[in-house]
Amino acid sequence: EQSVMLRPLKREKAATQSGSLKSQWLRTEREERIWQALRQWRLDQAHSENVPAYVICGDKTLQAIVQQQPQTLADLPQIYGLGDAKIAKYGQAILDVYLPLNGQEAGG
Repeated sequence: EQSVMLRPLKREKAATQSGSLKSQWLRTEREERIWQALRQWRLDQAHSENVPAYVICGDKTLQAIVQQQPQTLADLPQIYGLGDAKIAKYGQAILDVYLPLNGQEAGG
């Protein structure tokens, strides 16, 4: 009979590393607030749909939203990862999260 020792997973460290890499492109506190709010919205949406967060929107899509600063639904097709189906399903919700943090009223 042999005993086996397992070492703990290092998930926390990996998450911290990826988080710091992702945040390198953030230039202002406002961008950081928007990024975090969009990520929280995506997580909440994923839980309500019982799907992984990346199915809702990938990090690259959320980053593009922060950087390109869409103002209306008509601006969303220029965002990487947002096609007609995702815009129809999530477009207004994205703007509802994004615009107030960017100093504008949410509207279509």
